[in-house]
Amino acid sequence: MKIKNSHSQFKELVMKVLFMGVLGLFFNTQSLAGDNIQLSGLMNPVEVLYPETSVPTVKASSIADMAFMNGYLHAKDRLFQMDYTRRLANGTVSELIGSAGLSTDIQLRTLGFARSALRSYIAASSESKVILRSYTNGVNAWLATNNLPVEYSGLEITTVERWSAIDSVAIAKLIAFQLSNDLQEIDWTIALGTFQQVGAAAGFDGTALFIEDLYRSAPPDDRVTVPGFLESIGGSILNDDNKKMAIENFTQYSEVDIDLAKKISNNWSSSPDLRKLKNDGNKDVGSNIWAISGEHTQSGFPLIPMIHI
Repeated sequence: MKIKNSHSQFKELVMKVLFMGVLGLFFNTQSLAGDNIQLSGLMNPVEVLYPETSVPTVKASSIADMAFMNGYLHAKDRLFQMDYTRRLANGTVSELIGSAGLSTDIQLRTLGFARSALRSYIAASSESKVILRSYTNGVNAWLATNNLPVEYSGLEITTVERWSAIDSVAIAKLIAFQLSNDLQEIDWTIALGTFQQVGAAAGFDGTALFIEDLYRSAPPDDRVTVPGFLESIGGSILNDDNKKMAIENFTQYSEVDIDLAKKISNNWSSSPDLRKLKNDGNKDVGSNIWAISGEHTQSGFPLIPMIHI
């Protein structure tokens, strides 16, 4: 591998981890310009280019070598972040930070990202497995030939488990969950059920109060970018007959349902890590996409950058 043009109790523990993480990011991103490194596991020579941005570009002759080198570079620059995130996905955070991570581990093991990751890996295509295994081999190649990053010294940890293909898939599951789950619906369920219970006792329609007034919502209409999109996914255009949501189709929640929803909400709110995964309606989670016309690019083709995870 050739490298070119390089630039050179819980609260206290978290603060220490954050501080060591900053140091680790500084030290780990330093590279040695012009180095030729022999790595066992590559099928052909790979070149890594470091431009002024210090964001590496990998030039490889095969997808397997590309994945291997990405795994190696990720481990070199971000091993602590990778390790912490896989522990979060696998429900083993407490192995890293102690008893403070137990509640998070219990909840995330219950969700079962690791179990789901194993099923997905078994069902994956041969090409996907080659990429995952090659990436894994790259991470472990770095682990086998380097000391742990400085972040671990603050936790008095000297060894970590080897990376596995399941770790990569489990992290993907965790990120997908974070971007797509909407646990705010649990709070809405509690509110709706409470309105229904109070309405039944006081003589008013609690569902109507929730839907048409305090938490007003409406079905999607035809104002979409792509003509015919709604129909293509089985949707329908608004008209006078379907402008209102059918209140009679809403579930009538019992006190048992409401109590269960409250327990789930309280469990997630009690853990700092789980709170980060919960969409409480106070901020949007997503990506920013913008485009540059081909008139302003060197190639003449348009560019669509996506600022993402």
